[in-house]
Amino acid sequence: MKIIVDAGHGKDARKKRDMDYGLLAEDGTTENGIAQEYATRLRGTLLWRKIPCGITLAGCVAKRLRDSIKRKADHIISFHMSHDASLMPGGRILYATEGSLKLAQAVSRSLKFGVEQVEETHGLLRFNASIEIELGNMVCVPQMRDIRSVEYCINRCNAIADALETL
Repeated sequence: MKIIVDAGHGKDARKKRDMDYGLLAEDGTTENGIAQEYATRLRGTLLWRKIPCGITLAGCVAKRLRDSIKRKADHIISFHMSHDASLMPGGRILYATEGSLKLAQAVSRSLKFGVEQVEETHGLLRFNASIEIELGNMVCVPQMRDIRSVEYCINRCNAIADALETL
């Protein structure tokens, strides 16, 4: 099993100076910064546990998807944040294809997040099997405090790795 961990946002390699920071919290924290921290930490956790993995930190969605396929990924895990106040508080796992359901359910149980199937005609979710982990809500200040904590990040990444070991 090979996992590709995707940071969700970053520099678009086709546009030399453009940066996709994603959502922006009131305190200036960017979705990009959070996604990159979690992606890097999860990759380290997986490598430590000897689970084959790679990481995508930059490029447009199409490039990141091509890179994942080229690296022969079995699963893609992409980190994001929500900004929808109706979803507060908490995170959720998004998936699009039926082949992604088992991965989504395993990670959902481990993180205690809800699971939601979405229609995805573009982006990484069209890859079978891939999930998007929305860690929480950018507009929820107490939740952002937790999400930015190193201990919380380590615990979340360990929980995700635990789930992957069950597949």
